[in-house]
Amino acid sequence: MSRISNGRRHVRQGALAVLALLATTIGCVLGGLGSTTAEAVAFSFPKPTMIQTDETTLKPGEIVHWTISQSMAGVDYDKITQFKFYVPFPDTIEYPAGNIYYDGELNKDRDGTMRTEEHACTYTFSADGLAAIKEKRPSVIEFRVSGTISSKLDVANVISVVGYVTINTETQDTIPVETHVGGDPSYTLTKTADKEQAAKGETVAYTVTAKNTGEGDGKQVVIEDELADGLELQTGSVKVSGIDGGSYTIDQDSLSAHPATVKVTIPVFKVSSTATITYNATVTSTAGEGTKLQNTAELVDDSHRQTSDDATVTLTHPGLSLTKDADRETVNENEKVGYTLTLKNTSTLATAANVVVNDAPPTGLAIEPSTVQIQGADGSPQQSVTVSSLKVEIESLAPQKTVTITYQATAQPSAVREQALSSAATAKADGISDVSDGAEVKVNTNPHFAFTMTGRAPSDGSAQVGSSVSFDVTITNDTPHPIKEVTLENALPKGLILAKIPEVSTDGGERVASGDVELDDNTLTAKVPELGSNASMHLSYSALVTEEAEDSVTNRATVSAQGAQTQDQSYTFSVTRASTPLPQTGVPSVMALLTSGGVVSTAGFAASRGLDAWRRQRSRH
Repeated sequence: MSRISNGRRHVRQGALAVLALLATTIGCVLGGLGSTTAEAVAFSFPKPTMIQTDETTLKPGEIVHWTISQSMAGVDYDKITQFKFYVPFPDTIEYPAGNIYYDGELNKDRDGTMRTEEHACTYTFSADGLAAIKEKRPSVIEFRVSGTISSKLDVANVISVVGYVTINTETQDTIPVETHVGGDPSYTLTKTADKEQAAKGETVAYTVTAKNTGEGDGKQVVIEDELADGLELQTGSVKVSGIDGGSYTIDQDSLSAHPATVKVTIPVFKVSSTATITYNATVTSTAGEGTKLQNTAELVDDSHRQTSDDATVTLTHPGLSLTKDADRETVNENEKVGYTLTLKNTSTLATAANVVVNDAPPTGLAIEPSTVQIQGADGSPQQSVTVSSLKVEIESLAPQKTVTITYQATAQPSAVREQALSSAATAKADGISDVSDGAEVKVNTNPHFAFTMTGRAPSDGSAQVGSSVSFDVTITNDTPHPIKEVTLENALPKGLILAKIPEVSTDGGERVASGDVELDDNTLTAKVPELGSNASMHLSYSALVTEEAEDSVTNRATVSAQGAQTQDQSYTFSVTRASTPLPQTGVPSVMALLTSGGVVSTAGFAASRGLDAWRRQRSRH
């Protein structure tokens, strides 16, 4: 007989029982009409109830339970002469068993006969059992029955279980219970992380997703995920959702273990339902960049073991390095100093995002906006520049990428002098600690020097034509730093011819480099590339007075240096002439003998004294 026809047979049996009950009841009623005895009419029993105590979807090999209960409220115990429970099962239930309970307590005495067949279970109270019922007077009598689902059962078959309670030969109503018996569960399990790379201190969000894709419910399903070394579970972050409204438990002891394990147990994992487990972990590993933090989740029940794919997170050490350099340690007023910022992404794997570089020169140095240059950056960096600040924004900086930022700043009159003026640049990016570096520049006191020039005429501020006038020059650097390009220039006035090329000498202070002395068109120029602090340069030279000299001659010399104010000194003397002038035609020829290449030689200077004697001899005649 097929299973469906078997179910119909039981329903048909129940219908016949109901008809029998109706016939019996009608007979009793009709009999009571003709009799003075009302016991048969008054004697009735409430309906029994059949309760399925487990889930409605089962699989072969599992045990299913029913309870058939008889409420005894309003029953006249003294008139009970027969009490029997009978539960026939369809072919889909094998090896049934049962127990009798009085008001929920097991009747261990078994006051009756328990008869079990392959597909039926009967309990008939004995005379002693009926006496016990009358004595105990329970309000509810239950027959709890269990049976094993047949291994031959097809998936999604529907079975009906009927139950009978007979008291005093009267059959009570039958209540069918349908149980859908399913097939095996089947699972899919995945695990993902919200990022592929992470650094120490970062949070990684993990998601474990399990699905029951089979044809039967899963029982006592355990999903377990042990964290990888280098990850620390964040307290309170474990969340479970889905499970189609079913229950679950989280093993709290496993969460506090080392390493922590997220362990979730689902008593009934229904067909087509999904369980989602999420949690957050903090990266604590200090391993080298490129280390992979990987692990898998696992799902286990009585007959399945499912492993997820790896959720791999690669360890990175994102960071920036920044250096700031100045192209000189000291600068004079109105001079420029060049700054260079070198920015590098030190990670070999991670790209730095939203990089911002800020810099400002020290007070007293002003940025020249037109000099800002950015090299090595991808894309188009944004820059905001004023005389006092510089800001460069770079959207992304690839691993190991270097960017160079250069600019110039000019020393202002307001700058603090003779002190190291420090200024720091900073760089930051998303998820990366700020880095900074500084550079020092000192603004010199304005270059200044002391300049003296003294002259000596042969006779108390007076010189005769043919004699010579000597000059002594001293230039002293009286500032605490070197002065560059110190230059003395003396354009000899009309009537004076240089008689000796001077040498540059020094006395004290820093060593003075050799001077460069030139004579061009009767103009003396002496140059020193650099004059150290407190150092002095000295020049001594003389000039021959000629007939072309005015009665009063002023010789003026000037001194200049890089960044310093030009100074000048002069010496004035009078010129006297002989009573008998020299022949005009002879003077040029004599001067030609005195000069050679435009420079008066030492021999020429001695010859000039012969010229003077010649003039004196002519005056006597």
